Amino acid sequence: MKLRLERYIEALNDEERAKVEVAIARERRQHLAVLWQECCRLIAAGEALASHKIELYQRVFGETYTKQNDYRIRNEFRLLVRVIERVLVAEHALTKLERQELFSDMLLLEVLSQRQLWAEFDDVLAAALAKATREHDYARRVQLCQEAIAATLRKGTFSHQRMLETIEWIDQAITALADYAVTAYEQLAAQRSTTEHMLDAEQIAYPPLPSLSLERTTALQQYYHLKRKAVAYTGEQRLEAARASAELISSIAIEPGTALFAERISALGTLAVLLMTVACDYAASAQTSLQAIELAERHSDPTILPLLAYNYCSALMKAGAYTEVLDFLRDKPAVFEDVRIGFRFALLRTYAYIFLGDAQAAQQSLPTVSRRYPIGEYHYGWYLYAIIAYVRGETNDALREVDNLRKHFMRQRLRTTLPTEYAIVRMFHDFFSALGYETSQRRINARRRIEAALDRLVESLPYYRDYLPLLWLRKQLAALT
Repeated sequence: MKLRLERYIEALNDEERAKVEVAIARERRQHLAVLWQECCRLIAAGEALASHKIELYQRVFGETYTKQNDYRIRNEFRLLVRVIERVLVAEHALTKLERQELFSDMLLLEVLSQRQLWAEFDDVLAAALAKATREHDYARRVQLCQEAIAATLRKGTFSHQRMLETIEWIDQAITALADYAVTAYEQLAAQRSTTEHMLDAEQIAYPPLPSLSLERTTALQQYYHLKRKAVAYTGEQRLEAARASAELISSIAIEPGTALFAERISALGTLAVLLMTVACDYAASAQTSLQAIELAERHSDPTILPLLAYNYCSALMKAGAYTEVLDFLRDKPAVFEDVRIGFRFALLRTYAYIFLGDAQAAQQSLPTVSRRYPIGEYHYGWYLYAIIAYVRGETNDALREVDNLRKHFMRQRLRTTLPTEYAIVRMFHDFFSALGYETSQRRINARRRIEAALDRLVESLPYYRDYLPLLWLRKQLAALT
């Protein structure tokens, strides 16, 4: 029986052989080049490769063959097979690019996304979706929607509008998926009916047609179910689902560079967030984020790292490890350039300096707070203007900054649409106002009133328990006498 390598070489035409030689040269592996030449010589002479293995070994490696070293020639055979397969695949892909516009569009979208050419991406996407709809290519519509989802999350700053766009694309993908599943099922069932008809004529029994089921029957399906529950559940159930999903995907996804390996990183990232927000176990959260960061570095996807790094720094901040945060950010300056959350790192760094009592460094590191930021981060940064003024000893300036923020809520009519944020603004306003009270009793009464409001807020919305502006405020209240 001929070897796979032998059959491959015999199937190549002259043009393809020339391309294989170029690919081998790029490998810069002399043993592989010699093996290729010797295999071509033997095949041209009508000789079987298997019967010349010892001769091939000696010509390739320049030494006597032994059974102990047989693995070396087998490895070279495998490498040569892989090179030929890559050439064949590349040739086939070029043919598909010429004949299938939608295949070309999919690759073009990936390129445009990588280069962040978003206007061009949107144009190509719209045309490709219209084309897939005309051709009833539901499978391609699903893929196009998935490209749109990934792009929406990469285009820039995270915002409510961007999240709503993501949901819209997901819903479109689910609709297209349903169309694809039912259409493919009916197509397969029609093909089966033709086969059944021939079997019926011969009175040969066959199993019934399987139904189209959405039951979870594979480990990967169970993983995605657990991932969904990790977000949809509340309290400890979320944490349990996150742990289970992280454990499950770790046994499935073992190859870096694959989509499933990215899911493994994502599962650890989700677990890290829930350890921080649900369990308040900041040390475990930071450690889990570090594990995810290590996997992301193996995965070689720069888009994932900033998100994991932010979770890591957030856990350290909540644990009071401010110096560690600053050290990490000095070692990872690229995170500040991320268009999605780079400004969050800048704000986080400033808060670290604030908690360390370094008003000068905080002032120097404070980024310009822009209305282009999502509204939550915009306010998150505005608190810093007031806090830095206070740390510098300029209480009147601090009160003026927070009063301007309060007026901003009134002018933009955010008092009713963002009542929790407005309540926090009022707490800061009341605190800075209380600093000017003449009597100790008035200041103590103000402190108790603000602390009670803080307790009510955290009880109803546990997320704010570790909100950095409020952590800072509690610390200052404790010293207000």
